[in-house]
Amino acid sequence: MTQKIKMLGFVALFLFVAVQAYSQKCKYEYQKTDGLTGKKTKAVLHKVSKTLNMRFKAVENSYSMDILIYFTGFNMGSANTKISLETDDSISFKLSTGEIVSISVPKQIIPDMRQDKLALFHLYENIPVDKEILEKLSNTIILYICLCNEKKIAEGSLKEKDAKALQDKIKCILQ
Repeated sequence: MTQKIKMLGFVALFLFVAVQAYSQKCKYEYQKTDGLTGKKTKAVLHKVSKTLNMRFKAVENSYSMDILIYFTGFNMGSANTKISLETDDSISFKLSTGEIVSISVPKQIIPDMRQDKLALFHLYENIPVDKEILEKLSNTIILYICLCNEKKIAEGSLKEKDAKALQDKIKCILQ
């Protein structure tokens, strides 16, 4: 009888350790509950390149993204002109399957321009994202990201390690 209890304890311990080892650890930029409305909000931030950051956000079951473009050194002059996103513009993701997934901008978005000591930057906030698109991005490696209009406003290729990190962050937003 004590042999069976020891074996059962060992199996339970093994299962606990295995679940902990393979469970996904989500590190959010922020995770909070609005004191007034009770809505739960969480966000993850990912640095795509030196000049491009993306933030994915979830408020209850509604999803959006922010894009932050840095202008430093030689390209700071172009930051003084606001480059708005128009309704025909898109944020495109090239997946490892060869498929291109695009998020269309639903309305004109004029960036919030900010400056710190080293850079000027444009912040495009609250671009709506369908859950189905996030699910696709969370299940496939992203190779390349482009914020596109007639010109490419910002773009970045992802190395495998960064692509996996972005994929995991998007999975966290969907949890």
